[in-house]
Amino acid sequence: MQLLFTLIAILLIFSFVLKGALMPRKSWVALVALAALALWFAFPWLTSQPSSAVTGVFSDRKILADVSAAVVTEAILMILFCFLRAGERSAWTLWVPEILAIPSLCLLPVLTLYALPGVDFTLFRIGAAIASIIVTAGGILLVKALSRSESEPLEALFLVNIFILLLTVAAAGAFTF
Repeated sequence: MQLLFTLIAILLIFSFVLKGALMPRKSWVALVALAALALWFAFPWLTSQPSSAVTGVFSDRKILADVSAAVVTEAILMILFCFLRAGERSAWTLWVPEILAIPSLCLLPVLTLYALPGVDFTLFRIGAAIASIIVTAGGILLVKALSRSESEPLEALFLVNIFILLLTVAAAGAFTF
Protein backbone atom coordinates (compact mmCIF):
# COMPACT_ATOMS: atom_id res chain seq x y z
CA MET A 1 0.00 0.00 0.00
CA GLN A 2 2.91 2.34 0.73
CA LEU A 3 4.22 1.88 -2.79
CA LEU A 4 0.83 2.69 -4.29
CA PHE A 5 0.42 5.88 -2.27
CA THR A 6 4.01 6.87 -3.06
CA LEU A 7 3.18 6.51 -6.76
CA ILE A 8 0.07 8.64 -6.24
CA ALA A 9 2.23 11.27 -4.48
CA ILE A 10 4.65 11.33 -7.42
CA LEU A 11 1.73 11.74 -9.82
CA LEU A 12 0.33 14.58 -7.69
CA ILE A 13 3.70 16.35 -7.93
CA PHE A 14 3.67 15.80 -11.70
CA SER A 15 0.14 17.25 -11.79
CA PHE A 16 1.44 20.28 -9.87
CA VAL A 17 4.22 20.70 -12.44
CA LEU A 18 1.82 20.42 -15.37
CA LYS A 19 -0.53 22.96 -13.84
CA GLY A 20 2.40 25.28 -13.16
CA ALA A 21 3.28 25.12 -16.85
CA LEU A 22 -0.08 26.73 -17.60
CA MET A 23 0.57 29.70 -15.30
CA PRO A 24 2.43 32.94 -15.91
CA ARG A 25 6.01 33.07 -14.64
CA LYS A 26 5.28 35.13 -11.50
CA SER A 27 2.52 32.77 -10.42
CA TRP A 28 4.43 29.52 -10.75
CA VAL A 29 7.56 31.00 -9.16
CA ALA A 30 5.44 32.05 -6.17
CA LEU A 31 3.87 28.58 -5.95
CA VAL A 32 7.25 26.83 -6.13
CA ALA A 33 8.60 29.12 -3.40
CA LEU A 34 5.49 28.49 -1.29
CA ALA A 35 5.88 24.74 -1.67
CA ALA A 36 9.56 24.89 -0.66
CA LEU A 37 8.74 27.06 2.36
CA ALA A 38 5.96 24.71 3.41
CA LEU A 39 8.37 21.78 3.18
CA TRP A 40 10.96 23.77 5.14
CA PHE A 41 8.56 24.59 7.97
CA ALA A 42 6.83 21.18 8.06
CA PHE A 43 10.04 19.17 8.10
CA PRO A 44 10.85 19.57 11.84
CA TRP A 45 7.40 18.29 12.76
CA LEU A 46 7.61 15.47 10.24
CA THR A 47 11.00 14.35 11.49
CA SER A 48 9.87 14.43 15.11
CA GLN A 49 7.46 11.59 14.34
CA PRO A 50 8.80 8.07 14.93
CA SER A 51 9.32 6.00 11.80
CA SER A 52 6.66 3.55 12.98
CA ALA A 53 4.09 6.38 13.00
CA VAL A 54 4.97 7.38 9.44
CA THR A 55 4.87 3.85 8.09
CA GLY A 56 1.88 3.00 10.28
CA VAL A 57 -0.22 5.50 8.37
CA PHE A 58 -0.24 3.11 5.44
CA SER A 59 -1.80 0.34 7.51
CA ASP A 60 -4.54 2.37 9.21
CA ARG A 61 -7.77 1.97 7.23
CA LYS A 62 -9.43 5.13 8.57
CA ILE A 63 -6.48 7.35 7.64
CA LEU A 64 -6.20 5.74 4.21
CA ALA A 65 -9.91 6.30 3.63
CA ASP A 66 -9.50 9.98 4.51
CA VAL A 67 -6.44 10.32 2.28
CA SER A 68 -8.26 8.57 -0.56
CA ALA A 69 -11.22 10.92 -0.23
CA ALA A 70 -8.92 13.93 -0.34
CA VAL A 71 -7.05 12.59 -3.38
CA VAL A 72 -10.29 11.81 -5.23
CA THR A 73 -11.58 15.31 -4.47
CA GLU A 74 -8.31 16.81 -5.70
CA ALA A 75 -8.38 14.76 -8.92
CA ILE A 76 -12.00 15.72 -9.61
CA LEU A 77 -11.16 19.40 -9.05
CA MET A 78 -8.23 19.16 -11.47
CA ILE A 79 -10.35 17.38 -14.09
CA LEU A 80 -12.98 20.12 -13.69
CA PHE A 81 -10.17 22.68 -14.04
CA CYS A 82 -9.15 21.04 -17.34
CA PHE A 83 -12.70 21.30 -18.69
CA LEU A 84 -13.08 24.92 -17.57
CA ARG A 85 -9.67 25.91 -18.85
CA ALA A 86 -10.25 24.31 -22.25
CA GLY A 87 -13.55 26.11 -22.67
CA GLU A 88 -12.95 29.63 -21.44
CA ARG A 89 -9.23 30.25 -21.00
CA SER A 90 -10.05 32.75 -18.27
CA ALA A 91 -7.47 33.69 -15.69
CA TRP A 92 -9.52 32.77 -12.59
CA THR A 93 -9.41 29.06 -13.50
CA LEU A 94 -5.70 29.02 -12.70
CA TRP A 95 -6.48 29.48 -9.03
CA VAL A 96 -8.27 26.17 -8.61
CA PRO A 97 -6.17 24.86 -5.72
CA GLU A 98 -3.66 22.07 -6.05
CA ILE A 99 -3.78 21.35 -2.33
CA LEU A 100 -2.16 17.93 -2.14
CA ALA A 101 1.05 18.85 -3.96
CA ILE A 102 2.66 20.18 -0.78
CA PRO A 103 1.96 17.07 1.35
CA SER A 104 3.21 14.99 -1.57
CA LEU A 105 6.39 17.03 -1.65
CA CYS A 106 6.75 16.35 2.09
CA LEU A 107 6.03 12.61 1.87
CA LEU A 108 8.85 11.66 -0.47
CA PRO A 109 11.73 13.21 1.54
CA VAL A 110 10.35 11.81 4.80
CA LEU A 111 10.15 8.29 3.37
CA THR A 112 13.69 8.72 2.04
CA LEU A 113 14.88 10.02 5.41
CA TYR A 114 13.53 7.02 7.29
CA ALA A 115 15.03 4.66 4.71
CA LEU A 116 18.52 6.12 5.31
CA PRO A 117 19.41 5.92 9.02
CA GLY A 118 22.05 8.25 10.44
CA VAL A 119 21.36 11.21 8.17
CA ASP A 120 21.70 14.72 9.60
CA PHE A 121 18.17 16.16 9.77
CA THR A 122 19.21 19.79 9.24
CA LEU A 123 21.30 19.01 6.18
CA PHE A 124 18.55 16.80 4.81
CA ARG A 125 15.98 19.57 5.42
CA ILE A 126 18.02 22.01 3.35
CA GLY A 127 18.56 19.42 0.65
CA ALA A 128 14.86 18.53 0.53
CA ALA A 129 13.81 22.18 0.16
CA ILE A 130 16.38 22.77 -2.59
CA ALA A 131 15.41 19.52 -4.32
CA SER A 132 11.73 20.51 -4.26
CA ILE A 133 12.60 23.82 -5.94
CA ILE A 134 14.75 22.10 -8.55
CA VAL A 135 12.21 19.37 -9.30
CA THR A 136 9.17 21.61 -9.51
CA ALA A 137 10.73 24.65 -11.22
CA GLY A 138 12.84 22.48 -13.51
CA GLY A 139 9.83 20.36 -14.37
CA ILE A 140 7.72 23.42 -15.15
CA LEU A 141 10.44 24.87 -17.38
CA LEU A 142 10.90 21.51 -19.11
CA VAL A 143 7.18 21.14 -19.79
CA LYS A 144 7.04 24.71 -21.12
CA ALA A 145 10.02 24.03 -23.37
CA LEU A 146 8.69 20.73 -24.70
CA SER A 147 5.08 21.75 -25.29
CA ARG A 148 4.20 23.33 -28.59
CA SER A 149 0.89 24.78 -27.44
CA GLU A 150 -1.02 25.45 -24.24
CA SER A 151 -3.30 22.50 -24.89
CA GLU A 152 -0.54 19.87 -24.52
CA PRO A 153 0.12 20.42 -20.78
CA LEU A 154 -3.63 20.72 -20.26
CA GLU A 155 -4.25 17.36 -21.93
CA ALA A 156 -1.42 15.77 -19.96
CA LEU A 157 -2.86 17.24 -16.75
CA PHE A 158 -6.24 15.71 -17.58
CA LEU A 159 -4.73 12.28 -18.26
CA VAL A 160 -2.54 12.35 -15.14
CA ASN A 161 -5.52 13.20 -12.96
CA ILE A 162 -7.63 10.46 -14.55
CA PHE A 163 -4.81 8.04 -13.70
CA ILE A 164 -4.61 9.42 -10.13
CA LEU A 165 -8.36 8.94 -9.78
CA LEU A 166 -8.17 5.34 -11.02
CA LEU A 167 -5.20 4.49 -8.78
CA THR A 168 -6.91 5.99 -5.75
CA VAL A 169 -10.12 4.08 -6.39
CA ALA A 170 -8.05 0.90 -6.78
CA ALA A 171 -6.21 1.64 -3.53
CA ALA A 172 -9.49 2.32 -1.74
CA GLY A 173 -10.83 -0.99 -2.97
CA ALA A 174 -7.68 -2.78 -1.86
CA PHE A 175 -7.84 -1.65 1.75
CA THR A 176 -11.62 -1.91 2.19
CA PHE A 177 -11.82 -5.58 1.27
